[in-house]
Amino acid sequence: MSSLIQEINHYRKEVVYSQFFRICFPDDVFYEKITRKQMVELIIQQYTPENIVDVCTVKELKLLKRIVENNYKEVDVHSMPFEKVALYRKYLLFEDEIPDELKESVTEALKLVEFDQKEKQDEPLLCLIGFIRSCGAIDPMVVQRQAQKYGLDLRNLETNPLFNFWTYYTFDYLMPDDTYGEAILYYDSIPYMDVIANTRLDYELMAPVFLKPESYLSIFYNGYDDTDPDVHALFDHF
Repeated sequence: MSSLIQEINHYRKEVVYSQFFRICFPDDVFYEKITRKQMVELIIQQYTPENIVDVCTVKELKLLKRIVENNYKEVDVHSMPFEKVALYRKYLLFEDEIPDELKESVTEALKLVEFDQKEKQDEPLLCLIGFIRSCGAIDPMVVQRQAQKYGLDLRNLETNPLFNFWTYYTFDYLMPDDTYGEAILYYDSIPYMDVIANTRLDYELMAPVFLKPESYLSIFYNGYDDTDPDVHALFDHF
């Protein structure tokens, strides 16, 4: 038995708030005025079966399916590091189990999803997120141009749970003229935003190099381009 509400107080509030923000993307909830328990209650409320399907990749949903079929307990996930980390961050996997409060919603979500259709539907979006991850932080206009190559419109992604979980829109990105402007960040790059901005000043005038969609898809899942034979060989060696 694993209760998210009972166990969440063992987690640092700033960590819970970060994940709460990524899952629920609230407009007017301030850190000082909300408790960990309240955040988790809102996360549970957010996680309808439909939302679970939307916020997860097919890889994550397939892992959840295996766990449900294993009486809601975690299976061997050594070969699935992305799925495990993503589900833990989303609180869909907690203390080696699906939380009690979410078991019913997860089970119903798995009845809704058609894996092949969702995988095909999500691939352009995951490539776009992989592109953003490869940059760390990037001008929204550049993201929009890249999105159009994949048949996407950035404006339609503003309420997309999967896109919002992995990316962050900021107005505090340091520009070459020492002013602050807009940028879209890969979420894990937020602590390094100023480092990315300052480093980019040295290369801002260089022509960008764009990779194949499958390379960005690999970067989304792995953090590096596993389709490149040399990169694959390097990581295989380690």
